[in-house]
Amino acid sequence: MEWHRRSQPRVPVHYPVRLHSDDNMGAGILMNLSPSGCQVRSTLPLETGTYVAVDITVPHQAQPVAVELSIVRWEHNGKYGLEFVKYAQDGRDRLLQLTTQLPAVYAGKAPAHLTASPASSVELQPQLATVGE
Repeated sequence: MEWHRRSQPRVPVHYPVRLHSDDNMGAGILMNLSPSGCQVRSTLPLETGTYVAVDITVPHQAQPVAVELSIVRWEHNGKYGLEFVKYAQDGRDRLLQLTTQLPAVYAGKAPAHLTASPASSVELQPQLATVGE
């Protein structure tokens, strides 16, 4: 596996996400986030190189943040590194605003935005769908 230095630091989060690839969809938990990518934990089977759309549910925001196209850059034990390629209309601006408001580093205990999230109740069961549904 070849490692690349990230252009932006990732912020630790714990937000529910919906993942959609060409032939299946499912739920996951966003583990960290930057305007250019994220780490997701999911039981949805994804391979490196798979293209997926991502909908990020952010607490206290009416609409999910939508990334229309991302690519799976790595996979390890149900965790995936995604690089964002194409954003929905205001997706990049919302991600920039969100990641600048959240602390990039925390020492000793989880920050409030991690402990206040209801994301821990999200089911991680993949939902298989047929292409064209």
